[in-house]
Amino acid sequence: MLNYIILVIGVLFVIVGTLSFFKDGREEEVSEDFSLENIEHEINRDKDEEIIRKVDGKLEYIEECIELIDMKVDSLNIKGKNEKEKEVKVQKKNINYESTNIDHRIINQDNINEEILKLYKDGYSISQIAKRLNRGIGEVQLICNLKKR
Repeated sequence: MLNYIILVIGVLFVIVGTLSFFKDGREEEVSEDFSLENIEHEINRDKDEEIIRKVDGKLEYIEECIELIDMKVDSLNIKGKNEKEKEVKVQKKNINYESTNIDHRIINQDNINEEILKLYKDGYSISQIAKRLNRGIGEVQLICNLKKR
């Protein structure tokens, strides 16, 4: 019986020793969580989160700037369209003015041609007609020659 008691006590010591050995290993694992590498990793993670927050803030600022630029571009486009419309109106007026001027010039040219021919029939020389009507000699001569045909 004494042998059994000694055997049980020995087995208990072995169990307690084994448990204490595993317990020491767990404490080392827990202490490893507070190792230099883990602390460095935590610090880097905190820095990364701070950097991400800063980048997000700058990204929001850039997006606001882009919105402002888009609004200014739109307002410039509207101003540009208004100016183009005004320019088109001015060009239309100029075209109308030029077309009436051309009509007057054509009418005036017809009158000048008639006057040249009248003076030529009255006996004036080509150089005299050119001086009197402030025209070139070649122009007067051409008109007179065309009328002869």
